[in-house]
Amino acid sequence: MEQIIFTTSIPNDFLDIHLPVAKPIYSVVYLHGYRQYARGERKICCNEIAEAFEISVKRVKAIWEYWQELGLVEILSSQDGIMELAFLYSASKAPAVAPVVEQSSEYVVGAVGGKVTRPAQQSTYVSEFPDYSLEDVRQHLENPEVQRLFYTANHVLCKQINDIERRMFLAFYDDLGLCVDVISVMLEYCVNKGKTHNNYIRTVAHDWAERGIANAEEAEEYIRLFDNEYREILRFCGIRNRDPIGREIKFMEKWLKVDGYNMEMIKLACERTIMSKAQPHFGYTDGIIKRWKKDDIHTAEQVEALEKEYYDSIKATRLMRKPQLGARKKQNVKRNGVKSRFQNYKGRKWDYDKLAQMEHDYLNKKVAE
Repeated sequence: MEQIIFTTSIPNDFLDIHLPVAKPIYSVVYLHGYRQYARGERKICCNEIAEAFEISVKRVKAIWEYWQELGLVEILSSQDGIMELAFLYSASKAPAVAPVVEQSSEYVVGAVGGKVTRPAQQSTYVSEFPDYSLEDVRQHLENPEVQRLFYTANHVLCKQINDIERRMFLAFYDDLGLCVDVISVMLEYCVNKGKTHNNYIRTVAHDWAERGIANAEEAEEYIRLFDNEYREILRFCGIRNRDPIGREIKFMEKWLKVDGYNMEMIKLACERTIMSKAQPHFGYTDGIIKRWKKDDIHTAEQVEALEKEYYDSIKATRLMRKPQLGARKKQNVKRNGVKSRFQNYKGRKWDYDKLAQMEHDYLNKKVAE
């Protein structure tokens, strides 16, 4: 007799890191899909999920793309509303220490500002810190920087941090390599966001360490780009009520930091994208900016001049292909001067007086009958 399983094992990494910060519907859809995956179902119907949780199919797909962005899910195929998914964790075999993938900026600052010493890529950090004991904390307290770290944490969080938090902050400093000034800016950012629970702070710390934030200036630039430029670009594209995700951040960072374009030019490229695609498409926008950079276009006036030159060339090409009126009249005449069969056709010449007499005779005949 087949054994009935009444429980599904959920990875602690998801419960500790992602569940507290993800949008509720995102977590619900993930858990629903994970339950199906745990019992052997590899293909998930987006229409059924949308109907069950009263959301659109488009949003269901966006949610799975979000989890794929975080590295918890891999979309193997997607066709006609049916998605074949592979979860990083399975109920029967979950990793003891799961690696942290690149975090989505849906819940952390996701822009890289200033000088970056390490590229944003798949994280090499583990989700759990070394097991610092209270004795380790006491030994590190001999370091003036660690003393300043704990004092700063108490001051910014407006409370006396406990032993668990001391070990966590010590891990930020000793294991992740974040300096005290960066941790201070990070805590102020979390306080301003109203998210001061340990899971959120730890997630932000991992993200900042991975992106190589080395000092307070870089940290502040990191936040400034995320809260100003990146959000402004999203709003200009009509994307509201969410933070930019990792792929969008990479594009925007490239446009601003690598390609060196200002906000006016980026908005212009986004505008051209929407005019062409009828919706935001960061890959298409990146293609526009690549062409501008190749042609050394850096101002709106240069873009207008380039587009005018393009449309003028199209107009000239069409005029060259359009035959002139005189040429049209000669099309029916052969080169040797012989008229075509249409010009050789002779129209009939009617004798209208004779036709009128015939009609009169016909009517008289009918009257006589």
